[in-house]
Amino acid sequence: MRTDELSADRVAVLSGPNLAREIMDGQPAAATVACPDEYAARRFQQACHTSYFRPCTSTVVIGCELICGSPVAVAGQVLATV
Repeated sequence: MRTDELSADRVAVLSGPNLAREIMDGQPAAATVACPDEYAARRFQQACHTSYFRPCTSTVVIGCELICGSPVAVAGQVLATV
């Protein structure tokens, strides 16, 4: 499903400098949960917070997508709009 098909306040992005293997192994990892609805972002944060996985919250979804996303994917999107 594309994000433009959903209500913007119902979309959350989970992104961060971590790898699934690190999280599975219980190694310290961090991420950002971004959602325009701060309450929803905090609920998401609480749902996946553990002693070794620390998600932070943000209401700036596009910023999270650009900063934490794949540089190749971001560059591809930028070039596609030129």
